[in-house]
Amino acid sequence: DRESGCGSLEEQTTGSVDPPLSGGFFMPATCIHPEKLRAYLATEYRLGHTGQAIVLTVGQRSDQLAMLFSSTGVDCVAFLTAYNPFGTQQSDALNQQAHALLATRLTGLELQTIEESGSEPESNWPAEQSYFALGMSLANARAVGAEFKQDGIIWAGRNATLELILLR
Repeated sequence: DRESGCGSLEEQTTGSVDPPLSGGFFMPATCIHPEKLRAYLATEYRLGHTGQAIVLTVGQRSDQLAMLFSSTGVDCVAFLTAYNPFGTQQSDALNQQAHALLATRLTGLELQTIEESGSEPESNWPAEQSYFALGMSLANARAVGAEFKQDGIIWAGRNATLELILLR
């Protein structure tokens, strides 16, 4: 299931929900400003930095991600960053230091990772370096995201559809 390991987004979470934010997405009650939520949903999560990069967005199934799952033998993935804790811009030096600590943390979990980035098109917010952690359960992704003081994480299960998971 979603909490203990990889699973389907078709399963429902429990708890209170606010009215739909956009596009039919329901967001649990959160202290995160609605504009930040909009930005997280609009971000393009880019795996690779060439013309053949896989670009993923929240709420859209990706055939390319499904093929990657098949070729690597996993059925879930987390996109994690240590940049800009709680969505507050930090210096490049602090972000790079936090990114290095995240790399060490993920190495300790013995997960296959790929460096990637996320950015919102037509935004002044700089791209955030992050990691694509193959086979990372939702529970572990939540824990690591909270450890690095993130508003949320991006996770996908068997259906290869990215989901915004809020952490506060």
